[in-house]
Amino acid sequence: RRSMRLQLAGELGADVVIDDASVDDPAKIMREHLPQGASLAYETTGNAAAQRAMISAMGRFGRAAVVGIGSNEPAINLGALTGSQLTLYGSHVLNHGAFDAMVQFVQRHQLPLDRIVTHRYPYEQGDEAFRVADSGNCAKVVLVNGSEQTDLTRHPDPASSPKFPGLDSG
Repeated sequence: RRSMRLQLAGELGADVVIDDASVDDPAKIMREHLPQGASLAYETTGNAAAQRAMISAMGRFGRAAVVGIGSNEPAINLGALTGSQLTLYGSHVLNHGAFDAMVQFVQRHQLPLDRIVTHRYPYEQGDEAFRVADSGNCAKVVLVNGSEQTDLTRHPDPASSPKFPGLDSG
């Protein structure tokens, strides 16, 4: 289930790829590669064990973001945050105001979204999209409007972008 994702991470340039299912303490392995701990981390799986490992691998004054949804169990020891003076961010949506900057970053750095997004489904096939995402036999799954472009590396025409009341100016 994870081998495809681990292989992709290595191919895309990850310095260290750890299969947490095959080790007792993934944070310990991270500390071997980053003795002072990580200064910045993103946890995108929503897995409670991954969230705990992320916090354990952080260095003093590090910043961590939890953006994965999935775990209902408490995962993070608040004492670890204060003891290492960590800053923790939580979010499940992209701030609409940051969207243009994110797209420009992707374009400028030519990020290989075509390799990261392995499956695209129209909204009408949402059940299948979630089944594939839950299977783990994919990298990222995206739902698209059937009439919209699916090339994630191109910025859509701003005139055709959806409007969000209270977020869009004008």
